[in-house]
Amino acid sequence: MADEVTLLRARALAPWAQTVTDSRGRETIEEVPAFHDEFSFDISKILGSQAWQSLGGKFLRIGGGGPSLAQIAQSAAEMARLIARVLHCNEELTTAATLAHFLGMAPGGHLGRRTLEWMMRPHGEYSVLGQALRVLEEVEVIHPDYNGLNLSWEIREALGATRPGSGRVDVQLGFAPESVCVEAQVARVGVHLGMFLAMLEHGFASSLVFSEMLEECSLWRWAETSVAKEYRRVEDRRSLPLCFKRIQDRIISEVCRDSLEKLETTAPGSADAVRKTPISFVKLPSSTLSEIQAVDEVVRTQIFYASDDARIRTKQMERYNQLFELLVHNTTLLGPHAGHRLKKQTAQRVVCDQWCMMNDHALNEMVQDLLGLDSEQYIVQSSLPIQT
Repeated sequence: MADEVTLLRARALAPWAQTVTDSRGRETIEEVPAFHDEFSFDISKILGSQAWQSLGGKFLRIGGGGPSLAQIAQSAAEMARLIARVLHCNEELTTAATLAHFLGMAPGGHLGRRTLEWMMRPHGEYSVLGQALRVLEEVEVIHPDYNGLNLSWEIREALGATRPGSGRVDVQLGFAPESVCVEAQVARVGVHLGMFLAMLEHGFASSLVFSEMLEECSLWRWAETSVAKEYRRVEDRRSLPLCFKRIQDRIISEVCRDSLEKLETTAPGSADAVRKTPISFVKLPSSTLSEIQAVDEVVRTQIFYASDDARIRTKQMERYNQLFELLVHNTTLLGPHAGHRLKKQTAQRVVCDQWCMMNDHALNEMVQDLLGLDSEQYIVQSSLPIQT
């Protein structure tokens, strides 16, 4: 029955879509439950992972500001699924690939991420996608036969694991260096939109961003004007959600229209034909991207780099850096599993892996326990004296 459903769904997809029947499978052969196909099984594995559970306690800003990264990931996946549906692509693969992008995100908001980028620079670097791959292939432990989550080849492709030079792709297949399946391209757009809209909404909700700050941004002016024309004399608390929705719908519509036109014009006959074509079929149109970047620059500045928070940010970065160094030189603090990984990895890489598996609360508890300072209280009590 499951095989019949899979075949019927495959027939409904466009020729350029990645079908389950053409999947390149997993590194370790694994039986897929009868009620799943390969890619819905990937979704269930992601949602059951420790890395995903930690996303529920990771936030945009240190101290619990804004939506959790799990909420943002789900919103991004839903937007990506909508785009995939219009493009007649595999929705399950798109959803799994979108969710997987978030598994490598660090706790501690942007300060936690910057700490890892700085501390890991001499030791193999840290990136969200690179860490997500480590979670998928090494860090998670859910099965006696393998490390990682053992997800489908196509999920790892979406995170860059299968590109030429990675040692995991046969160059004789003729894949273009930067080309991936359409579903992976859709996932990247979904992640971009999810993060952009989450920060925009959080900026207004936390009173860090106001309409006046975005007067020079054409995308925001268009949204405000379109809402004002339809709903006169409406108060901000009612008009703002409409503005956010108008922006989301407009961007998704433009992406769908532009991408579908490219796909129908080029007409790749298979998912591999897409991989052999050195162009991106799904991306934000350049004019739309410029408008998004103009809004994003204002919002990020207000949320992450407000001048009145500079002293607090500096001290918090110092505490995170101190914690990282302390853990590197005292890896026993990470628990018994760290010892096994130290046989294959540097101490810095092991600390980075463990750091990313924590949520904000666990990280701040570790700061408090090991360095004698509760960072959440520090963020709230901005008048706390600085000790150098």
